[in-house]
Amino acid sequence: MANKANISKKDERLLHTKCGNRCAMCRILLVDPDNSTAACIGENAHIYGEKPEAARYDPNQDEKFVNSEGNLIFLCCNCHKKIDTDVSSYPPDLLFDLKSKHEQWVEQRLEEQSVAFSFAELEVLAK
Repeated sequence: MANKANISKKDERLLHTKCGNRCAMCRILLVDPDNSTAACIGENAHIYGEKPEAARYDPNQDEKFVNSEGNLIFLCCNCHKKIDTDVSSYPPDLLFDLKSKHEQWVEQRLEEQSVAFSFAELEVLAK
């Protein structure tokens, strides 16, 4: 699992927001929005590994990029284990594509849901 100390809070929030707090692979909800004391069961997974012994480590990658939102994918612990154990089946290009498609899916779902509300209803909800 990623060392949280090396990932900024801003990048972490951006990652979780862009993926809708769902695993980018199996799409399980990783945070219970109705329970403020519930633990986040998601993991910030590196696409290019952070250290030489890490999965998909590439010494040519800049350390700043490696720990940025652009190189992270939000996964449940099962999917994180899967991609780091079966590295040949989950190369960086596949993971970047998976991440991008998941973020598009989240954005599309949010747009579909927001269309269902009128401006007056949104105003009431906002209050």
